[in-house]
Amino acid sequence: MAPALRPLSFAFLFFVNTLVRIEEEALEIHREIARIIEQNKHVVAFTGAGISVDAGIPAFRGGQGLWEKYDPMEYAEIDAFHRNPEKVWAMLREMGDVILRAEPTPAHKALGAMEAAGLLDAVITQNVDGLHQMAGNSNVIEYHWKPSAAQM
Repeated sequence: MAPALRPLSFAFLFFVNTLVRIEEEALEIHREIARIIEQNKHVVAFTGAGISVDAGIPAFRGGQGLWEKYDPMEYAEIDAFHRNPEKVWAMLREMGDVILRAEPTPAHKALGAMEAAGLLDAVITQNVDGLHQMAGNSNVIEYHWKPSAAQM
């Protein structure tokens, strides 16, 4: 007679089964994305702050966002800059230091590889960290102002 499975064994089997289903679903999603890319002549990637969070660059919004540390009304308004430019420049220098230390993430590198393989026409991003370019993308459209190195 086979030994009886204890509740912990059932929980483990359920967990493993769930992981396998999730992995199969993720694989099917990847296959569908590959089919879409293969069937279309022009593919553009839209990215935002989330792609650079793993590189150590905080998003502006959210629980760990930059605006949790810095009140946007004290830093992101022209009147705030006129009242206390040193304070705003200190924040911008801190942001610049973080950006200059950052390296492209696997997601950035994947987009660079897709462009190199002729599968991606452009990246449109609100990010100004330069990580897409560092990862090999040449057609990057940044739709936020980007400070020059001299301004940082």
